[in-house]
Amino acid sequence: MLRWWRGWARIVGMGRWEGEHGRCGVEWGTYPQARFFFLTLVGSRLGQCGNGAHPEKISPPPAVMPPPRRLPGPTSGHNAYMPTDSTPALRLARPDDLAPVCAMVNHYIATSTVNFRTEPQTTEAWRAEHATLSARYPWMVAEAAGEVVAIAYAKPWNPRPAYDWCAESTVYVDPAHLGKGIGTALYRHLFAVMTSQGFHSTMAVVTLPNPGSIALHRAVGFQPVGTIDNAGYKFGNWHSVALWQRRLASAQNPPPPLKPVAAVAG
Repeated sequence: MLRWWRGWARIVGMGRWEGEHGRCGVEWGTYPQARFFFLTLVGSRLGQCGNGAHPEKISPPPAVMPPPRRLPGPTSGHNAYMPTDSTPALRLARPDDLAPVCAMVNHYIATSTVNFRTEPQTTEAWRAEHATLSARYPWMVAEAAGEVVAIAYAKPWNPRPAYDWCAESTVYVDPAHLGKGIGTALYRHLFAVMTSQGFHSTMAVVTLPNPGSIALHRAVGFQPVGTIDNAGYKFGNWHSVALWQRRLASAQNPPPPLKPVAAVAG
């Protein structure tokens, strides 16, 4: 009987057999639900322990239970926003935000292949594109302590009219703020606005290899739809790109006209 009870204690994960206790003793587990299940299962046999102990003689759990073990989940990595006292504000981009955005993206142009440009952009070029697109396509920034630390924006996937309900989306996060879930939160805010506008889907182009970007796009609901082999040449190497799609709404026939950004986001 002792051997039977010891085996079940190990299986359920309640703890370990303490031979020096001289009776059927287990170390109380971390999870109350597991303990309840275990005691219910073997309660009818506890009185048969080797020293004649009865269920009521079993030592009760400590008055203060240890906290549950922290498991990996949606509060870490790319899967969630990590609110703190300095949580960035997510809002529509303004023209005066684009100087720090320009500097942020130029860093990636100069140091990585996430952007296939080979020359830095100018703030004037960013402001001109914002003025052209932002009434129809949302541009969102994250602001922390008065500084812009990330941008996510949409633009046409293809200028032909039949593509009107499909956009392309991009996100950049300041290198000093990576790993805080800001890109994920900003992307989700962007997609909420696009869905309210009536967009059907949005595309993303990811240079390979880029496991961080792949993880981010999976986390916010993108699905891989294709790869263009050796699509670009930068830093002395050819680079393939992956095409990803995120559906925002079901396809309607005919699709309703798109709403302007100002009609759905303040």
